[in-house]
Amino acid sequence: MKVLTLSIKQKPFDDILSGKKDFERREITPRNVCDYVSFIVDDNEYDKEEDIPEGDSEVMVKAKEYDRLKLVTGEYKGKRPYLVVEVKDARVEFLYDENGDFIIAEKDGKEYALAYIIFELGNIVETFKGEK
Repeated sequence: MKVLTLSIKQKPFDDILSGKKDFERREITPRNVCDYVSFIVDDNEYDKEEDIPEGDSEVMVKAKEYDRLKLVTGEYKGKRPYLVVEVKDARVEFLYDENGDFIIAEKDGKEYALAYIIFELGNIVETFKGEK
């Protein structure tokens, strides 16, 4: 079973716990890209962008599959509150400008196409209120 652990703020945590929110969205950046997507080139799948061979082949992006998300909130001390929720689906959404081109962002000196991963959430399978 593949579980991805993410920190989350209290309000979205509470909204997921109460059923008001059924998705979790995260920006994909050079720092976290390996957690969220793999790359498909010529029918080969690569976990890291730097592993893609040089060439003019089209690079496709695929959301990594996770069975569950462990969403952790609270201060970084003691045992923090968390919930574990099923992932029904995950998809990548790129942002485009008015001309239909990728919106390019820069972080830590590296340019990348601005995109989000959206996890569609299912049932909550575990909760923990935390301890000090």
